[in-house]
Amino acid sequence: MQRSIFISYAHEDAHRISKLEQWSKYARLGPGISISAIPVKKKSDASTEPNEAVAGNIAMAEAVVVLIGNTVTPRMESEARLAMEMNKVVVFTRLPYAKGILPEDFAGFPVVSFEPAAIATAISG
Repeated sequence: MQRSIFISYAHEDAHRISKLEQWSKYARLGPGISISAIPVKKKSDASTEPNEAVAGNIAMAEAVVVLIGNTVTPRMESEARLAMEMNKVVVFTRLPYAKGILPEDFAGFPVVSFEPAAIATAISG
């Protein structure tokens, strides 16, 4: 059975999606995991509300993985909030060498490392 994971990320971290897709292809994130990510243009990082396509992808996803790089955008915050409102598993993962911090609303949430076993454990609850 296919399980979809939506990825929330900043424009500058788009290259990390291919690594997640590779891990997914080889079942390193768990069996049957597929990656869903909507291409982000730099100026869309400033938007604060998920559009219909993003909201639909989050609704169909089992979990949302938020990539914490050097920047956490308002759009990423609103995607995480929407996922929580939809009772989705939300996983915050810190990218290597990243200096970004979780937004204040999410300060108490755990952050896992950007490696397949940690993400797989977190998404499986």
